[in-house]
Amino acid sequence: MRCSGTAGANTQPTEGQSPSTETKPAAVATLGEQGDLQIRSEQLVSVTSTKLGRIDRSKLKPDSAAVYDQANSFIEDARKALHNKDYPAAEGLVRKASVLEAKLEADSATR
Repeated sequence: MRCSGTAGANTQPTEGQSPSTETKPAAVATLGEQGDLQIRSEQLVSVTSTKLGRIDRSKLKPDSAAVYDQANSFIEDARKALHNKDYPAAEGLVRKASVLEAKLEADSATR
């Protein structure tokens, strides 16, 4: 039995279905947008890493030390993503690290 490869493919919208619900290719970032994302990610890695470096891990309670370690792990992973030119991943990871760093900063300010 020979199959044409179009079985199940529906190229026309069905009743009640609009053409806008059809599968569309993912948006591709322009070079300018990618460059902006790269710069933003690199800057955020630098700033967050510097802020995290100002925190003395040895003075943290065990739960805060775990948060510190997780933030450092996110920074390391963000650097790897930057190296691999995966700028969206780098930005997401460093934003997570930034949230954790801010939590550590707030915790240390309340003592």
